[in-house]
Amino acid sequence: LTDGAESSQFSMSLSEIPENDDTKAATKSYSELVLEKANLTYKRGVDCQDVGDYQQAIKFFTKALMLDPDNVELYRHRAECFLRITDFKSAILNWRKVLLNIPFYMDFDILLT
Repeated sequence: LTDGAESSQFSMSLSEIPENDDTKAATKSYSELVLEKANLTYKRGVDCQDVGDYQQAIKFFTKALMLDPDNVELYRHRAECFLRITDFKSAILNWRKVLLNIPFYMDFDILLT
């Protein structure tokens, strides 16, 4: 490479690389994988909750929240588990997250169960 214009072409930072359909698809598939992992972890938490293993369920819901922190359903389930083990402070903190996000929470009936 003897031309200065050509050599500068290869010195772009990653943020300067234009997005195309391939990079968008790769990002989307990564996001989908993360949400899929969060959903599987959530289901494991529900399974533990269903058999009364609330401590383990809390661990699964917490892991799922690390992957999908905006999922209000995860906070609701974790709040219920904290309530069952009489950790009222943690239950209140989780219910607060649920209640603060009610406008975005589509299934209002589930709050009444």
